[in-house]
Amino acid sequence: MMFTGPSSTNCEQDRQSRPESTSHANTDGFPPRDPKDPHNWSSTKKIGIVLILLNTVFNSTISSTLPSGNAAAITSAFQFHNNTLLVLLTSIYLLGHVFGPLVFPPLSEVYERRTVLLPTFFCFTSFTLGCALAQNWNASVVLTLLTGLVASAPITIVRGVYADIYELDITQITA
Repeated sequence: MMFTGPSSTNCEQDRQSRPESTSHANTDGFPPRDPKDPHNWSSTKKIGIVLILLNTVFNSTISSTLPSGNAAAITSAFQFHNNTLLVLLTSIYLLGHVFGPLVFPPLSEVYERRTVLLPTFFCFTSFTLGCALAQNWNASVVLTLLTGLVASAPITIVRGVYADIYELDITQITA
């Protein structure tokens, strides 16, 4: 059986039955001037959220380099003298950054972004503390992988939060 598509008369009827579009499409379902709509928040609140989210992204990215700055303490704590193992910690952390974006951005689209960002940052803090207190090398490697996984959430989701907060006027963009 072959699909022929809708007839032109059906398409014309659909166009006529649709309401006229307004200049500002309200895709999030907020009524105009709703205080819950992020576009209507005060500048102070928006800047506060931007600064907090910049801090989470900064923490997520800088923590990938923490093992390299503490190489002497790590080698003495785990009693090995192979520098390749130190590179492994950074590599494992960045491996978490590879797989995290496959999970967290889609979750932030299904659920709200705050619901994804807050638990992942709590887990990031907990796993980082676990890395600092790890008693053996294997625990340190596993916790580093988990830290990298949840640390990728702010890096990939914060851009969406900024798009939710600030309305972009497409007509002002120039090449």
